[in-house]
Amino acid sequence: MMTLKAIYFDVDDTLYDQLLPFKVAFKAIFKDLNTDIEGVYKSSRYYSDLVFEDTESGKLSLKDMQVYRIKSALKDYDIEITDIEAALFQKYYGEKQKEIFLEKDLISLFNRLVANGVETGIITNGSSSHQRDKIRQLGMGKWVTNNAIYISSEVGSAKPKRTIFDLAAKGRSVNDFIYVDDSFSDDIVGAKNAGWKTIWFNRRGRKSSFSQIQTDYEVRTLSELIEVIELLMNSA
Repeated sequence: MMTLKAIYFDVDDTLYDQLLPFKVAFKAIFKDLNTDIEGVYKSSRYYSDLVFEDTESGKLSLKDMQVYRIKSALKDYDIEITDIEAALFQKYYGEKQKEIFLEKDLISLFNRLVANGVETGIITNGSSSHQRDKIRQLGMGKWVTNNAIYISSEVGSAKPKRTIFDLAAKGRSVNDFIYVDDSFSDDIVGAKNAGWKTIWFNRRGRKSSFSQIQTDYEVRTLSELIEVIELLMNSA
């Protein structure tokens, strides 16, 4: 059993359930659509990941990406919407993301991590302003210092490349470092390639297509996640 020295988290769908604000926005903007909202959400994440590098490099603007992903996701369900409707959905979705919060059990966990001297940080892909707004809204500054926050657009490297994990490690041994994330292909793969242990927070019950890479732990619920982290923290 490892001795937990450092634990880093992704933001979206890890520190908070990203489907919740998506559902609220979807029901508000597309009142007459009777479809599988979670399925649309999963598709939108797929299309967002598909053009991530173009968005990160500036080849595709953030606004154009946001319009593209919801239009493409709905098209998978034979639903056509206009660019104006897509932009309106994104505007409301962005407003709902300003209301995200940490679950009480996560707050208690972070308090215990810090009290036990476990380095706690964030590694996330995305634009600086967008991700920092979410980090502030979640109140992560209570437990995470600014030099333990790594955002792809700020450091010039994005998951699944190992570089962003190496930056967080700062040349230290990562035998007792763990990364928590919801995406296997982008995040678990990147962390494992950098030598980190991983917890795959698989909220959506996705399947991994990477037979050669295995996560150290897989959990489906917040209570399971906390149970694993507590076990690691108390194993020293």
